[in-house]
Amino acid sequence: MGRRRRSTCRRPYARWAREPLPGAITLVDVPKPVIVDVAPLAAARPVLSGDLAGAAQAAAAIGPFDTVLFDLDGTLTDPEVGITSSYRYALAAVGHPTHPDTDISWVIGPPLAENLTLLGVPDADLTVAMDAYRRRHLDVGLYEAELVPGIIELLRALDSAGVRLGLATAKPVLEGTLTLEHFGLADYFTVIGGNTDDGTRSKADVVAEALRLLGGPEPARVAMVGDRRHDIEGAAQNGVTSVGVAWGFAVDGELLAAGADHVVESVAELASLLWGTTARH
Repeated sequence: MGRRRRSTCRRPYARWAREPLPGAITLVDVPKPVIVDVAPLAAARPVLSGDLAGAAQAAAAIGPFDTVLFDLDGTLTDPEVGITSSYRYALAAVGHPTHPDTDISWVIGPPLAENLTLLGVPDADLTVAMDAYRRRHLDVGLYEAELVPGIIELLRALDSAGVRLGLATAKPVLEGTLTLEHFGLADYFTVIGGNTDDGTRSKADVVAEALRLLGGPEPARVAMVGDRRHDIEGAAQNGVTSVGVAWGFAVDGELLAAGADHVVESVAELASLLWGTTARH
């Protein structure tokens, strides 16, 4: 699928979520989720919509994984508009604006502080920039994302088969939770593993936390699905199978160079891999 241009959390909102941006929408004003046309995944329909019961039975019988962790941005959703707009807002807030024509889609996936540093924000301004990003992203950016076609059907089938699902996102837990709830995905996930509010966890730390929350499943029966090298490296450091998805924001060759065990081109291929009916390297 080409890139498109243009659980529960009991903690209260962090302090940067309490004060709305000037002119920002509130949660009650948020539009309903945008789900883009599923035509590009027509090939996935026989598995993901036409035969969900059969797929679930196959997964239960022969699926190699009984636990699957999913990255969020670029894997379950296309968040490009919301994330890049929030980065531009944060950069402007600390006097480091970026030109509107500059492609900063590469920021999707890696940790916030790391990206801001690469964008030229000095250490002294990092906290202010991170706060600005999160305020804008919580008020607006989260709801500018689009759901990847076929993902709901895949998650539903895995859940029906008894496969435990966990989220492992570089976002803080609150943002991951709100995103899953907004798109109606939260009920499919047993745990939500995310970053701390100060963004100090690596992806390996996030994966480890999700596995801990799941009770320490057998690594050989766990797959980590994501779209950037951080997901692949986090999986490897925790001894679980890494599955790279090519519809996200990795540059050409990034996933294989990071050592991905498998790379899939579509949700249909991902479904087949998780069912145990094919393996693509």
